[in-house]
Amino acid sequence: MPDIPASREEHLALEQRHRDFKAGKQVDRDGVRDFVLDSWLRCRAHFSAQSRPEFRILPEKELEACRSGNGLVLANAAPIMHSVFELLTGPKEDIKGVRCCVFVTDSSGVLLTKLDSQPFPIRPGMVFDERLIGTNSVHSCMENRYISTVYGFEHYFEEFSGYVASAAPIITEDGVVHGAFGVLLHCGDYDLSIKAMSDVASKAVSSLVNSSVHRSHREFLLDHIDDAIIYTDREQRVLSFNRVAAETFKQLREGAHIPELIPFGEEFRKCLRERRELNDFFMPVRSRPGKGMSFYVTVSYDNLSGAVLILRRGGKVRELAARVATPGAVYSFDDIMGKSRALSRTIELARKASAGDMTTLITGESGTGKELFAHAIHNAGSRAKHPFLIVNCGALPQGLIQSELFGYEEGTFTGASLRGKVGKFELADGGTIFLDEVGELPLDVQANLLRFLQSGELSTIGSARPRRVDVRVIAATNRELPELIRQGRFRQDLFYRLNAFPLRIPALREREDDVILLARHFARAFSLAARGCGLSLAEESIGNLAAHDWPGNVRELENCIRLQVNLAEGDVIYVPPLSGAREAAAAGEGFGGRKGAFEKKLLCEALESSQGNIRNAAAFLGIPLSTMYSKIKKYNLLPGRRKTAAPSPGSPEWDREIGSLISRLPPESKESLHRFLKSLI
Repeated sequence: MPDIPASREEHLALEQRHRDFKAGKQVDRDGVRDFVLDSWLRCRAHFSAQSRPEFRILPEKELEACRSGNGLVLANAAPIMHSVFELLTGPKEDIKGVRCCVFVTDSSGVLLTKLDSQPFPIRPGMVFDERLIGTNSVHSCMENRYISTVYGFEHYFEEFSGYVASAAPIITEDGVVHGAFGVLLHCGDYDLSIKAMSDVASKAVSSLVNSSVHRSHREFLLDHIDDAIIYTDREQRVLSFNRVAAETFKQLREGAHIPELIPFGEEFRKCLRERRELNDFFMPVRSRPGKGMSFYVTVSYDNLSGAVLILRRGGKVRELAARVATPGAVYSFDDIMGKSRALSRTIELARKASAGDMTTLITGESGTGKELFAHAIHNAGSRAKHPFLIVNCGALPQGLIQSELFGYEEGTFTGASLRGKVGKFELADGGTIFLDEVGELPLDVQANLLRFLQSGELSTIGSARPRRVDVRVIAATNRELPELIRQGRFRQDLFYRLNAFPLRIPALREREDDVILLARHFARAFSLAARGCGLSLAEESIGNLAAHDWPGNVRELENCIRLQVNLAEGDVIYVPPLSGAREAAAAGEGFGGRKGAFEKKLLCEALESSQGNIRNAAAFLGIPLSTMYSKIKKYNLLPGRRKTAAPSPGSPEWDREIGSLISRLPPESKESLHRFLKSLI
């Protein structure tokens, strides 16, 4: 059968087939198009013989919601609708004007908008659903994903028999049907060109929607990148830019000459003129005296002679570097274990320190957990999501402390990085810096630290202009700073600045209720790690642990339990009486002697258990290899090594050693070296 009846006879034949079908008679498929007959069969099963079409119109509020959700389709369909409507309604040369209605629906068949030259039986909000109004072109085109024309009596209900509608689906390249573009006319005004026009119009709308979707995706992507992105033409005129670029450079606008808007340095301007590609080019931008920003700039060029400038804020790079340089604060107040009154008072005071932003000085003996408290103070404060940098002032080489803390400018000294170096304080901008062993700082570095605490500004080496950074300082020491002040090794004014919020961590001997609690915790944790099952402490171990005064504090207790876990042979951990430390304390001079004696004893036990392997002993104790070597040197411990006396000149051993040396030399050197060695004897 043709697309539509071409003659009066065909029209009457279609009408008769429709009446026969509604009467329940068998209809030959040769007389009705397949998609129409399939729709009639579905309608017969759904509607009764007395059913009439249901004109369901959405309430205005629901219709507005549909329009809002299909804004992209409506915006792109509007110009196409007007063009088709003007072309159909005429009158123009060689084109007969017709009465028509041009419309757009959403993917649910809801009519969103229309243009008509006279009233038609449809209006915005009407739902083109086959189960409501029977066979129709909108439902068919979206179901079949192809243009559909329903003519006269091809509609299931006779109420629509005087109209013909052509509708085509609006489909984007991802295969999603967004709606339909259609034309509704009286049957007498229809010809095949109108069907083609509907098809072309729907494809045009689909293409525009595709472009808009891609553009929307690109804009969304670019606007959610933290870098400023600017696209220019060959003459360096701005063509487009993202949200971050607009926020960073307020005067940025399309069509402007970018060197006139942004005060780039001359070296960078030269690179742009010569169209040189750049990767992370460091560039300071001065907006006005004393003010400015720094960027790491990447420049790339496309085949259309355009250029893409990606400007990454120096501050963002430094913040990222800070996150990479340190794992950040990993402990909180919940990780501080203990129930003693002394510790509870300290935690309460530390919580108050975290609520503010004051410079805090944490004091206490070695091994009490000063760093743990610094972590907790940072994590409980307003800077928790910002960098937390730890600097061990005692571990930094004397000649590099200044540059490590405050950084240096490019070319400041021989061997310096070409881009300079960002100091720890600048890396910690917005967060917290923890200065451990602050009493070890040299006096010249103390002066710079004092200036920062007073003004919030720091001066990098080689820079004449101070830089303001926002950093909270938490310092810690196990030294008696007042004594260092008396000796002239620590500045008194710096002490008062650091000691704005003093926090003293109690020694373990002041927390007697916590010794057994911590010992059981360490025993379970270390045995699970070493053996895969939790071991308990032997009953006699409890008394031995409680009787010791723990001069090394929590660190000493931790290492003691770690050692006994590895030495344990049964299902329980036995801690022997720690009398060696007490005996050494009686012979030693005060606290230092007691601590040293126990430290030496612990080192000897670790070396013995590792059969003299220094690296394994250091890992066993959980200390750096360099520290292990320094302790061995301090206590004159050389496991597994015995010094032998050097052979005396003229002895048989001496001659054998000379012969061994000579035998390993090349032949041409043996004779001359032999004469030389003989002259020494």
